Amino acid sequence: MTFEHFLTLGGKVEETVVRSRQDQVHNNDMSDLLFTSGTTGKTKGVITRHGQNLGVISDWSDVVGLQSGDRYLIVNPFFLSFIWL
Repeated sequence: MTFEHFLTLGGKVEETVVRSRQDQVHNNDMSDLLFTSGTTGKTKGVITRHGQNLGVISDWSDVVGLQSGDRYLIVNPFFLSFIWL
């Protein structure tokens, strides 16, 4: 499947279904399960939550001046975790 095909699939979902699914996700719900490197002991699973992640990206966007509609090139090492909007 190409990325373009993947994107077209999203366009086939009715807006009411999208909103219903969004309404089921809450700030305190688990978003990611990350594993620490284990540098201070055994590697551990760490849970992050939606509200926590959205707060980080919101604050970061404010600091660097990103606004709705802006595009930002992400050049991260993909072995780290980050939020991609």
